[in-house]
Order: sequence, then structure tokens, then C-alpha cells
Amino acid sequence: MNTAYPELQQAFEKMILSASGWRKVFAQSGSENDGAPEISAPDRDIVFFAAQSFAEFLQAEFPAIRTVVIARDSRPTGAALLKEAVTAFTAASAVTATTAASAITSSDAPIVTAAGNTSAATSSAALAVQSVGIAAAPEIMAYARSTGAAFMYISASHNPIGHNGFKFGLDTGGVLDGTQSARLIALFAQKCAAAHQDTAAVLRKQVDPAPVHAVFEAEATHKQAALTAYQNFLQEVIADSKDSAEQARFFDGIRAQCTELAAAGKPFTLVADFNGSARAASVDRAFFEKLGMQLVGIAEKAGNIVHGIVPEGGNLATCAAKIEELHRSNPAQAENTLFGYMPDCDGDRGNIIYWDEAQQKALILEAQEVFALSVIAELSYLHYSGTINAPLAVTVNGPTSLRINEIAKALDAEVFYAEVGEANVVNRAEDARRYGYKVRILGEGSNGGNITYPAAVRDPLNTLFAISKLLLIKDTPDRSCPFRIWCERSGQTAKYRKDFTFADIIATLPRYWTTPTQEARALMHIHTTDHTALKSAYQKIFMQEWADKKQLLKDRFGIAACKVFAYNGTVCTENLRDFGVSAKGGLKVQFYNASHTPIAFIWMRGSGTEPVFRIMADIKGYDQAAEEYLVQWQGDMVRKADAAVSAKN
Repeated sequence: MNTAYPELQQAFEKMILSASGWRKVFAQSGSENDGAPEISAPDRDIVFFAAQSFAEFLQAEFPAIRTVVIARDSRPTGAALLKEAVTAFTAASAVTATTAASAITSSDAPIVTAAGNTSAATSSAALAVQSVGIAAAPEIMAYARSTGAAFMYISASHNPIGHNGFKFGLDTGGVLDGTQSARLIALFAQKCAAAHQDTAAVLRKQVDPAPVHAVFEAEATHKQAALTAYQNFLQEVIADSKDSAEQARFFDGIRAQCTELAAAGKPFTLVADFNGSARAASVDRAFFEKLGMQLVGIAEKAGNIVHGIVPEGGNLATCAAKIEELHRSNPAQAENTLFGYMPDCDGDRGNIIYWDEAQQKALILEAQEVFALSVIAELSYLHYSGTINAPLAVTVNGPTSLRINEIAKALDAEVFYAEVGEANVVNRAEDARRYGYKVRILGEGSNGGNITYPAAVRDPLNTLFAISKLLLIKDTPDRSCPFRIWCERSGQTAKYRKDFTFADIIATLPRYWTTPTQEARALMHIHTTDHTALKSAYQKIFMQEWADKKQLLKDRFGIAACKVFAYNGTVCTENLRDFGVSAKGGLKVQFYNASHTPIAFIWMRGSGTEPVFRIMADIKGYDQAAEEYLVQWQGDMVRKADAAVSAKN
């Protein structure tokens, strides 16, 4: 407890600190729905110490990284946080430079790093600081990767508008892993615990304003460089090749088809509800139009956030309404206005809305379905392209629907699991690659987030182009198209037709009903902070419930057996004997039919980025009542476990 600066301590205690991001309500009012740009003095210091901690972390553990790039999403408090972070990095660099200069004149004056180690003065150098302003998360990460820089990204992703926070990453273009994140969090906590009310103020006063001003003067230049780096990286990822000639061949093929459609008066058209997100200031429009596609934008000004941020449920209604309007107003163009998307505020994912010609309306895809389509598209394209030179695998998070297992089996791929969090899934994929697997597609089915290798972050453009591969690549006399390959391998040859539509593709998805992660039914508020104790209590309750309900579950759902899994970081533990081993990680009870085929699961985990405890269920078939029964059962058991632990304390 910091008694010298209690206001800072209170601000610190409200932060959620995890490898997936550091987040809190930064709006000065304390309301998560407040769109005002002002932040409090303690929150200014929180930002300062966060950036200072990252600077020291880099200088101690990654001294070869000489540059840190900073960007933000479009939420209102972002400008204040960005200015504070730039000031803190400038202050840290000034201190480093001064210390190094002093050490050079003294042979016995080593530099003490954040890790407590000593290093030669000549190996220490001040960090160069670059601001990119408003940028989508994949954009800043691609830029960091291309320039060999670390990054600090200011964002609260899909959280409400009054929230904000930080993601930290290295020159790989990916976020810190769990171990690295834990060390950075410890350093940050130490600074906040030791700070006095004037600690940050004194450091700010020592900062020469000229370098800070210079960072913002150069912002437009670095923004343009970031856009270029991102576009180049997208081409590599989407075409699945570093070879520029191969990239050109791939995109020339897409462009030729789009040009042909446009010449016929039926342009390939996408609808994007940017909702004022960071994607409104990124490459989306230029990238699509370069390929001959048309983009109809909504709220295409960064910061013009007009409705809820999370790209799920009712927030997708605006995009759906625009697609329906286009179909009513221009029937010729509407023929190829097949789908749209809405990104979240940092633009690292965006869920899909599509036109269903049978129902003559725009329908919203669930996040799990979006991810499933991406997996089908990329695995089918690998078979189409003939570039399979190793066993295939997909890595996913624990609450990803079991439909991925069906898809992977049909397309000769294995499925490996990790805990929720993109860093966990990315690192699990790297583990698989070290064992000889080709992992082209990975991600988190629970939020629709698709990560396409070599990217290390979710990106809705990769999702859109995966789907476009399924739609635009057609049969040739000597080669089956990706969609035909999927239909044949999944035993659905009868569903293939030459003039297939997006709705035809949707109709081939394995049928599952899954709890959306943002629904009220999925969100619980529990009293127990010790999740090991909670899950141990839950184990006793579940085992009794399983004994009591075994016949009912068999008769009603065909459930004959179960197996329990824990997901901690990149480690998946099967046949769990002690449920408490899962601790803060994910816990899943998976159910099997009489043939020992997995057909359903119930899952739980405390969020690392929101003050909620999530539960969900997944079951084969389109029986919503079955999913509702399972998730209600799961919620009842968690509440009983919470009450049991609370009664002991």
C-alpha cells in the first residue's frame, strides 16, 4: 500500500493487468460510458510510470532495441495518454543518456538496469521515440516489426468508451509473452508503490520540451511509414509469400476478377461500419480500392464513435441496415454486395454481416462462425495451392467451438489449444512449428479473432481476404477451387454449385450452438478472488451434479462421458484430477457421445481485461434450448461454488 500517494494507489488498484493488456476506466468521471477526453492527475502519473517501466524493461532485457513506437486507438482519452507516454519515454531517454555520459568518465560507474543487473556504459543508449498517432493495432505492430522497434499501443480494444489501457510488444510485432509481461507488471507495481505525489511531476519538469515537440512534429511522417509497412506486410500475409512476384500474381488474379465484375456493372462491394475506430485511419479503403473493390464506409472518421464498440450482437445492426439499403436501391450492384464488417476500436478484429438471398435480408454471423470460415478458407487454400510441405495444425483458445475440430479433421489438420489471450495462442503455434507443424491459421474462436501467419496479431483484413478467397477463386479445367475442396472433403459435395454465393458457403458450416461471450448469460460477477479455491469447490459440486444428471444428459443430449481440461498459458492439461490446477486459467468440461466423439462442452475463466467471470457452453446441432440448458447449469454450479468459498472466508 502506497500511503505516501494514496490517490495513485487507488488508481493502480483499479487497473486490470494481464499479458492481454492493462486496462481501467481513464475517464475522469469514473464512468465507463463517459466520452470526455480529460483524465485525472493520478491517472496521468499511471501512464507516466507505465511508459517509464517499459523503457527500463527494454533497456535491461532488450538493449539491442533502440526505438519504441507509440500509437493509440481513437477513443477520447487516447490523446492525453499518448502525450504522457511520449513525455515519459523522453524523460527515460534523457536519464539514460545522462547516466551513460557520466559512466563513460568513470571506469567504476556501472549502470544498474531495471532487472538489477549491471551493464557497460557503452552498451546503453537512449531510446528513440516515435509517435504514429491514431493507428490500428495490426498497423503499429507491422510497423514495429519492419523497423526493429518495440511498441506501446494505447487502447482498451473492445471495452466501453471510458476505458483505456496499454499493450506492450517487441520487434517481432507481437505482444509480450506471459513471462515477460509478468516482469514488466512487477516493475510497474514497484514504481507505483514507491512513488510520491511529486515523483512524476519532478521528472516531467526535467524534460526538455523540444524533443517532445519533435516527436509530434514527425508524427505524420511516421504515420505514413507505418501505413506503407502495414500494406506491405498485408500483401505478404494474404498471399502467403515473401516473394514479391508471387504476391503480384496472387493480387493480379483477385484484381482481374474484380475488374471484370465492375465492367459488368456488378462491382464486388464491401460495407464497413468503421464506427470511428482506428481502422478509419488505416489502409482499408486504399487497399480494397487498389484491387478494384468498392468500399461503402460508415462513420469513417477516426474518433466518431456512434454506437457500442464491441463488434457483436446489436452493434452490427448499422452495417446490416446499410447492406439492406444497398440491395433495395441498386439491385445490379447489390448482386455482389455480399458482406460487410465492423471492427472494434483498435481494429484488430471485425465481425461479419452477410446478405442472405433466400431470406432477402442481412444476417449477422456469430464470432465463432467468422473464425470457422477463416479456418475453412485458409486450410482449403493450402490444399488448392499445393503448398503443404508439413503436417497441418490450427491453434485456438479453450472456448473455441468444437466445430473447428470437425473442420480441421476434414482438411487434414490437428487442433492445439491454449488459454484465452492472443499471446498464448501465438506462442502455442510457435511450439507446434518447432515440432514440425505448418500453422497457417490460428486465433480465438470466442471473439472471431483470426491470426494468419506470419502475423502475430488478429486482423480483420486477413479475415475478409480469407473469405474473399472462398468467394472469388473459381474452378478451372485442371483445378478445383477452395470451396469445392472444402465441400468434397467435408462430405458435402451436393452443396457445391458453380455459381455459389456467400450464403452457400455459410450453409456448409458444421452446425453448433455456442454462447456468445458478450451476452449477459456469459458474464458473471463473483465474490471469490482465489480461483483455485473456486474451482476446487466447483469440482465437488460438478461431480455430484454429474452423478445426479448423467441419465438426463444422455437421454436429452446424447452425452455419455466427460473429460476435464485446464488451459494455462500455452499448456493444455487433459484428464484433470484436481480442477484447482487451472487456477486463473480456463477450465473446460468436454462431453462425448457413446462413440466417444466430442459433442459439447461447458467452460469458465475469469477475464484478464474486464472485471467479469465468463462462462459458456457449446453443443453440436442448432438446438438453442440445449445450449441454454448447459450454460444455465454451468452458471448455477459456479454460483454454488462461489457461495461455498465465500462462506468459508
